[in-house]
Amino acid sequence: YENLIASDEVTRIGLGDLDDDRLSRAIDIVAEGYQLETKPDAARVFDRSFLPPLDDRQLILAD
Repeated sequence: YENLIASDEVTRIGLGDLDDDRLSRAIDIVAEGYQLETKPDAARVFDRSFLPPLDDRQLILAD
């Protein structure tokens, strides 16, 4: 739970969002592995406009 959901990344960007650099690296890996001639940029793969505000996507952890 703490590594997958309650991570530093989720604290920083909120639930449901992605880090653009991390996504770009993942796209690069897939494109290389499948020897794709072209690859999409991160903005074409993930659109965060549907996400609620960051405050609504923060975890509230009970002690």
